[in-house]
Amino acid sequence: MSKTALLVGATGLVGEACLDSLLDSPRYERVTVFSRRPLACEHPKLTTHLVDFERLEDFAHFISAEDIYCCLGTTMRKAKSKENFRRVDYDYPLALAKLARKNGAKQFLLVSSMGADSESTFFYLRTKGELEDALEHVGFDSLSVAQPSLLLGDRADSRPGERLMINLSRMFKPFFAGPLAAYGGIEVQDVAQALVALGEEAAPGNHKVVSEELAKIARAGH
Repeated sequence: MSKTALLVGATGLVGEACLDSLLDSPRYERVTVFSRRPLACEHPKLTTHLVDFERLEDFAHFISAEDIYCCLGTTMRKAKSKENFRRVDYDYPLALAKLARKNGAKQFLLVSSMGADSESTFFYLRTKGELEDALEHVGFDSLSVAQPSLLLGDRADSRPGERLMINLSRMFKPFFAGPLAAYGGIEVQDVAQALVALGEEAAPGNHKVVSEELAKIARAGH
């Protein structure tokens, strides 16, 4: 049975990998992307719409997919203020979810963060957790929230310190076993593959999937 997907955040680290996985998936016959800037990618089943997320309702008529993949996210360094960060990481995804559900979307899949908690004293994790909580009340048949740990991937704008952390995480990953497995870094391709696998399955209900489980799902699909 063929499926349709809409992806936001396709120019980000996980989003790019997620787009590749969606286009490779035989289960999806059509993939729509909402993006703030043009994509370099072209594919027969890909349609891209350049969207102003501040005026998302103006583009609501383009939201016609069964499955919504949200890889939107920024950093405090890029956002430069808590207000801007919350707009990208909370307001935009929640607005998208509500419009999509109104248009008949059945499933929502979100890339969040390990440690996301609406009660957290850390603004970043609290914002992620508040979004997760809010999405549970939108009414999707299936909601899957990926909670990856440190993302291992080649960031074009990464600082030397970030690259060092990623390299060290890859080097010492074999030592993260048992209870420590959840804290080891995870490759962005594994997050993307696991997310698409969850989308293909579309298990009813609300699901939170941490790094260790994401890696297992990705390995199972290889």
